[in-house]
Amino acid sequence: MYRTELDLRNGVLTRVLRFRDEQGRHTAVRQRRLVHMDDPHLAALETVFTAEDWSGSLEVRCGIDGTVVNANLPEDAPLAKVHLAPESATADGDTAVLTVATTQSHVRVAMAARTVVRDPIGRTVAVPRTASLTPQGFAGQVLHCELAQGQPLTVEKVVAVATSRDPAVSEPTLAAREAAAAAGGFAELLAAHERAWGTLWERFDLAVDAGDEVVLALRLHTFHLLQTLSPHTAQLDAGVPACGLHGEGYHGHVFWDEMFVFPVLNLRLPALSRALLLYRWRRLDAARRSARRAGRSGAMFPWQSGSDGRGKPPPSCTTPRPGIGSRTARTCSATSASPSPTTRGSTTR
Repeated sequence: MYRTELDLRNGVLTRVLRFRDEQGRHTAVRQRRLVHMDDPHLAALETVFTAEDWSGSLEVRCGIDGTVVNANLPEDAPLAKVHLAPESATADGDTAVLTVATTQSHVRVAMAARTVVRDPIGRTVAVPRTASLTPQGFAGQVLHCELAQGQPLTVEKVVAVATSRDPAVSEPTLAAREAAAAAGGFAELLAAHERAWGTLWERFDLAVDAGDEVVLALRLHTFHLLQTLSPHTAQLDAGVPACGLHGEGYHGHVFWDEMFVFPVLNLRLPALSRALLLYRWRRLDAARRSARRAGRSGAMFPWQSGSDGRGKPPPSCTTPRPGIGSRTARTCSATSASPSPTTRGSTTR
């Protein structure tokens, strides 16, 4: 049995599964996870194991995997997928720390994962731990736990992230480790997370005279928007990523998606609208140069933009057609933009 539930109001993903092993024993697992809306540097994961008809040992492998790639789409096979170069991986006490650098922009990123085990009434349980480290970019631990029949055991993981671009950060590895150590437990983090989401829903929820499915669809899209752009984004020099946290197909580029979300943000989070406008304003000189190259006056923002504002469309891309046993190739403009100051870039199909 496997079930996944997304709580839109509180921003919590729950996974429930029950399985039978090769010895015929049944184990139930319930997991809740969140990316903290009150503190954007924190995330938390709570996993509850229950041995239904057995007692014995359980190994829990946990950590930070810097080798993960987006490789699930065949059409993305030619694209670069390795974007992180490992620097260090450590594990001591209840914390594992991984530090990497992005391969193109050389931003240093550190993540620290603090893992504790709790008994059915919430007390911390000391368990043996074995470090699990690889030079390729994995930092973790193996927890050696004991399960008693019918008694739930909770493994709680709190992760902190820090980068070399964060304000008031001198060394990301140290900052991430200290933030993980200072963070509360899952219950405390969940309460603050839910309060932050509650404040957002007070501003963004819509009262619509429509059926339940329509209301749910609107709230799902609002939730997706607020996961991508939150009050924290107003402090960053960042555009709107296409489809939120996307795969390799968009190359990490920024498109014109802010034009679609301004009507939602302008009256509810004007500071965020201002930040998105400033993102474009800081890249205005690149847009002016692009217009001059095309023989135009004014500014011409590209269809696909890198972090410096220059147009970076792919030489070609493939668009799948659902339900049709063929694919239609789309060749994108090889220049930064087409000759019109308002165009999204020329394409041929």
